[in-house]
Amino acid sequence: MLFSSKNRPGFTLVELLVVIAIMSLISSLILAWTSGSRERARIAAALDFSHRVQNAIGDQAVGVWNFEEIVLGNKVIDTSGYRNRGTVNGATLEPGIQNNGNTGNALRFNGGEYVRVPNSTSISNYSKGVTVELWFNASRIDVQQGQFGQNGPGYLNFWMDSGTGYTRLRWETDDEQYLYSNTKISPNKWYHAVGVYNTANGKASLFINGNLDSKESLTFNPLKTADIIIGGYRHNMYNFYGLIDEVRIYEIPLTVGEVSFLYNLGATARGLAQTK
Repeated sequence: MLFSSKNRPGFTLVELLVVIAIMSLISSLILAWTSGSRERARIAAALDFSHRVQNAIGDQAVGVWNFEEIVLGNKVIDTSGYRNRGTVNGATLEPGIQNNGNTGNALRFNGGEYVRVPNSTSISNYSKGVTVELWFNASRIDVQQGQFGQNGPGYLNFWMDSGTGYTRLRWETDDEQYLYSNTKISPNKWYHAVGVYNTANGKASLFINGNLDSKESLTFNPLKTADIIIGGYRHNMYNFYGLIDEVRIYEIPLTVGEVSFLYNLGATARGLAQTK
């Protein structure tokens, strides 16, 4: 089993069957009401991909933002079950996956846009460690820019800074505690980035496209009181240029095998080679 269970309100078998029936009915209605076979195929593919990912991430995810739609109030839905909805500030939806019949949306950022997710009890204490996962496609690599940030106290960030000429990804787990990717980032290319911190051994790991890219001992403050910023760094500084998709936070450190599995789920849809 990929993930273990944890304490949260459970569902009875009857309740689960009712939920599944409702989801199936809604999906059928959407497909029936959508004009054009191509659009029906796109929605069906997106629903299937979303379900496969949701099955894989288990119940250790505390935030899952797939960016398939922006709902009333400029909100993006958190499908983890914790209802950590984000507010979209200027970012726009556009097709992010278009390969071999796989289609899906992503959020476009142009250096001033971001998504803010208010702090909550589910994303404020990572006592066992943490994993942050996302897909990104940078349209520029000549400026400092961040993909993800949650700060205070300490830092929890993905960003590309001037220390490496903006071409390497930086995973930051605390104030002045970070490691860089060995992989150089190219523009207009999809990357799967996963930052992990394991409280038990004090190790921080950075995975690029399903492979362990760098690892070292760092410090980490598990308590977070600040909002999450997607598409920016440190309180909405150094906003991102490009596409961001499928942002997820787990309250545990994922293993090498789990990261590889999640990468492979998204790699096929983006025309990327799978890891073995």
